[in-house]
Amino acid sequence: ATEFLTEFGPLFDEMKSIRIHGDLHLGNILWSSDGPVLVDFDDVVMGPAVQDLWLLQPGREEDDYRRFDILLEGYREMRSFDKAELD
Repeated sequence: ATEFLTEFGPLFDEMKSIRIHGDLHLGNILWSSDGPVLVDFDDVVMGPAVQDLWLLQPGREEDDYRRFDILLEGYREMRSFDKAELD
C-alpha cells in the first residue's frame, strides 16, 4: 500500500473532489416509467467524478471505450468533467 500511494498518490493531489455515489454500477440503477432511479447510497463519499463513471463502464474492449465516450458526453451536459481524472 505504501508503494502504491508513493507512486499514484500524486495523481490525486490536485484532483477536485465532489460528492459521489461511491458504488454507482448498473445494479444500483432501477428503471421506472419516469426513468432511472439511483439506489444504495450507503457508500456516498467525497471523491473524483470518475470514480462513479468507471463503475458504470468497467470494460476494456473497443466498444466499451465508445460507450464510455457517450457516457462522458451525457455527463458533461450536467457538469464539467476534467479529463485528467481518466489518468
